[in-house]
Amino acid sequence: MTTGVFSTFDENNKLFSIIENEYPLWWENIISDKELYIELRKDNYINVYYYGGCVAKICYKRGIKAETHNKYLNKSISLGENEYLDCLSELESMKEIDRIKSRIKEIYLKEVRSEKEKKVQGELILLSRNKYIDSEFAYNKNSKLRFDLISLEKGEITYVELKLISDSRLTSKKDNEIEIITQMNKYSEFIQDYKDEIIPYYKKLLSVKKRLSIIDTIPEINILNPKPLLLIFNTYSELSKGKNDRINHIIDNLSNANFEYKFIGNKI
Repeated sequence: MTTGVFSTFDENNKLFSIIENEYPLWWENIISDKELYIELRKDNYINVYYYGGCVAKICYKRGIKAETHNKYLNKSISLGENEYLDCLSELESMKEIDRIKSRIKEIYLKEVRSEKEKKVQGELILLSRNKYIDSEFAYNKNSKLRFDLISLEKGEITYVELKLISDSRLTSKKDNEIEIITQMNKYSEFIQDYKDEIIPYYKKLLSVKKRLSIIDTIPEINILNPKPLLLIFNTYSELSKGKNDRINHIIDNLSNANFEYKFIGNKI
């Protein structure tokens, strides 16, 4: 077992304490916006998301700081300046928050390759806030891992990878192995390595989320699923022979995989 990756999280960090005790206007605005979702990070900062686009990163450094990418603020900056700019004053205005969201929709959701996947991810979170207790959890060691979703159902934590059915990694090979199988096996290794730390970490994290009014109640956590879950979002509204063949190809590829998978999305 490896240890230490979750140990940096401090439930009494000054950022959390100030928000809890002062409940500033900008935080009230974030909480009241039902299109936003909020994630606490193991390094004691907060990400606020709109369908995968980061509305703000909030931390404590000699006071509370909030920043977002300059392109979401529509402010021109000189070459060499930091691409991320302070946005705390913008968060104090619901109108300015809406403008940031509009720019994320216009720029980020059109710009990134996985735009539709991020939109699906956001929709899943917003539809099931009590189920998905974390998203975009990043881990860096020999290679970077980023978990799309962490779910909690009936007391069981599961690490979840989301893929659209059109994603080439569901069928393509790299080093003689289907790419998604390589990725999911790395997730399984992570879960095994940190199995004794994951539940205590999420118990603390959910406690802080309750203190900050992100959630209303603290759900019970009893067990960790040793196998990650692959969610394949089916975007097909109708089947052709080629699409049907692709579905069968994916199922064949995953038939002997050492993880769980599930198709969700459009019903055919």
